[in-house]
Amino acid sequence: MEIKNGKPVVNKVTCAVDCGIVINPDAAINMTEGAIVDGIGTALFGNMTFKNGVPDK
Repeated sequence: MEIKNGKPVVNKVTCAVDCGIVINPDAAINMTEGAIVDGIGTALFGNMTFKNGVPDK
């Protein structure tokens, strides 16, 4: 990832999946891509606060 014009840009994503036997390849691809998007979103925009060393609600 790099910052261009003050915004983060993801250049490359590498993903490893251990999903067992795949019955529906399209569904496996969709779930993997969705997990990647969710992870990037959480990394960039997630917010966790702590109070006295304990996660705050």
